[in-house]
Amino acid sequence: MPLPLRFRPERAMTDDELLRFCAANEGLRGERNQTGEFIVSTPTGAQSVGRNSDINIDLGMWASGDGRSKVFDSSRFILPDGSERSADAAWILYTRWNALSRDQKCGFAPLCPTLL
Repeated sequence: MPLPLRFRPERAMTDDELLRFCAANEGLRGERNQTGEFIVSTPTGAQSVGRNSDINIDLGMWASGDGRSKVFDSSRFILPDGSERSADAAWILYTRWNALSRDQKCGFAPLCPTLL
């Protein structure tokens, strides 16, 4: 079966349902587009994971020195068009992060990272 695999549930999953779906299927890597279609991605290999780690280390060190921002690895964000994307590395200003509620921070953050 070719990847990425795409499927659309009979009805759109709520954000809570999507969180539970992802928790129940930890081995699946995927994102949801603006129409509610879930896109299952191919797993990353060791070389790709190593590059992502290097990027996150560098970005994290820069953010620590800067003091104005927070760095994320494969976190999922709800973008303004309603799609949910999981960035390999993301950088968000604290002013934007701190504007979110506790619940928003615990789920899929409803914002587009400052840097993806």
